Amino acid sequence: MPILKVFIDDRQLSTQLNQMVSELSNPKALHQDISEYLQLSTAERWDKEQAPDGLSWEGLKESTKERKTKNKNSILREYDFLRDTLAYFANDGGVEFGSNRVQVALMQ
Repeated sequence: MPILKVFIDDRQLSTQLNQMVSELSNPKALHQDISEYLQLSTAERWDKEQAPDGLSWEGLKESTKERKTKNKNSILREYDFLRDTLAYFANDGGVEFGSNRVQVALMQ
């Protein structure tokens, strides 16, 4: 009677799983990577004038365009002041991302 033997070499998988467990026991590095991604993706969407879901921001009213002295057709881009205030804090406990400017909260 034929016997089927299957050998599975799980050393590589075991090594990778152990590395993942090690990284998750000290999540600060992961949180910093997430924070960097948030910073870059938010700046990119800001430049494209897109929401996180990919939808375009609502256009400016003519009265707003008339008041602006620079970048008249760009939304939230007159001087790029708000975009440049975005920052993050990452530690083992999580990520905080945002700005301390009241104007940013009003744009949510």
